[in-house]
Amino acid sequence: YVSCLTGNALIAWARLNVPDGVWKDYNEPWTEIELEEPQVEEIDYPRVLVQQAFYDRATKRLAIGLLPGEKRSGPTTFAISGLDPRSSYDVLVNGRPLDDANARVAWENDRLRLTTELRVQTAIRVTETSGAG
Repeated sequence: YVSCLTGNALIAWARLNVPDGVWKDYNEPWTEIELEEPQVEEIDYPRVLVQQAFYDRATKRLAIGLLPGEKRSGPTTFAISGLDPRSSYDVLVNGRPLDDANARVAWENDRLRLTTELRVQTAIRVTETSGAG
């Protein structure tokens, strides 16, 4: 006997999960260091799909990959938490420096809010260039 949960969810999840993923989640949970790293928030799912969100501590770079979801194109806005508003950042959208044609950014409280046009796969890189003084 296979329940709906087993057939529809757990088998697919087990195939998508990385090797020893459940073991690592249980035996090596995230620490405060990982939880304080920059995070992508307020994604307009399912209109926008996150393909990647990876923070590299060595380069102080957040790499974000977005894909259009239900609606194939249009503007989208999301937030990035965990950045220091007193620091400076370079933002690249599809390898190009940020300008009004490809994106807009603004600090809102302690989050960096980014608006960009999402037509196809979009790569965003946010790199800290100078720390808070």
